[in-house]
Amino acid sequence: MNVREYLSAKYKTDQPGAILAIECRVFGIPYPLRSGWLDRYGHIEITTEMQTKLIQQLLASKKDSAWAGLRVLVYGVEKVQLRDTELTLF
Repeated sequence: MNVREYLSAKYKTDQPGAILAIECRVFGIPYPLRSGWLDRYGHIEITTEMQTKLIQQLLASKKDSAWAGLRVLVYGVEKVQLRDTELTLF
């Protein structure tokens, strides 16, 4: 999955216009955003390492959109290591 596909699934739209700052850091997207950022960076493939790091950071967030991102990211993920705790996702 790439950044555009992730954001489209997260926000349930073909043209997502928002992204969290923590998502930008994980994906290597400069923040604050500039016009055309999705066209420039939407093709970036989300690696397993990025996915794991983002899950950990989104779990610490209190924003509703963080939970929406988690729902997208955990689909198909069996286990995520969070510090000393193993989290099994179904």
